[in-house]
Amino acid sequence: MSKQLKQVGTVLFSNIVNQPVWNGQASGKYELTLTLSSEEAADAESNGAGLKRKEYQGQEQCNIQFKTKFPMNNNNCVDRYKKPFVDDMQSIREIPRGSKVAVYYSTKPYEMMGKAGISNYLLAVQVIEENSAIEFESYDEPDALSEESFDGEF
Repeated sequence: MSKQLKQVGTVLFSNIVNQPVWNGQASGKYELTLTLSSEEAADAESNGAGLKRKEYQGQEQCNIQFKTKFPMNNNNCVDRYKKPFVDDMQSIREIPRGSKVAVYYSTKPYEMMGKAGISNYLLAVQVIEENSAIEFESYDEPDALSEESFDGEF
């Protein structure tokens, strides 16, 4: 593995406490996926990190994924004051989507089935700014009940 690197970005998916489950099976790894600005993506690429660029809603989106075999703990998941990022039960918790974080990681090139790439291995994460806003999807207001549609009984 190479030297320790640092990347700042915005949390897209956090699975640092619980492994993601696909088709009823745990993946066997813990992951943190960030969305990067153009400047952050250029910084990651200059450090040799593997990232993905794709089109999303008409705009380019740059994502970088970090993985580890072990869940984060009090020593490697901290808040901006370098105190453990814990819940009321003093357990490490998932980082909310949209939170700004600094990730410390290392990279390792791989080749598998004729395909080459770079894996990013999560070493530690610091939550710089936690997103505490709860996002709700919009919905249509139900039609008002008319007197004819209400018979007075429940």
